[in-house]
Amino acid sequence: MLQRELSAKKPNIDELKSHFKRMIVQSVVDASGKNTAFMQVLERNELNDSFCVAIDRELERELRQRLGVDEKNVSLYKLIMQAGDANILSPDAVDLAVRTPGVWP
Repeated sequence: MLQRELSAKKPNIDELKSHFKRMIVQSVVDASGKNTAFMQVLERNELNDSFCVAIDRELERELRQRLGVDEKNVSLYKLIMQAGDANILSPDAVDLAVRTPGVWP
């Protein structure tokens, strides 16, 4: 009986991952002003150990394209700041992005 109760209360990892990913996407929606391109970047990547790396790569690729930056020595941080200056990203999106570990120069 106790074992069944404990099993019933055990969180489902897939449900937790799904909920966590929805929270991340909602944060991006709130910060980006519902920018669908950035939401799609998050939605098409699976939540796993390489999620953040994949998001960084896609975000960098998207910003390089939108800003017309070909130089490889321009960091993701600088791209985010330039996107903010160009009104591609909202101030909230820039703030959210630069507070994310791994983005700082």
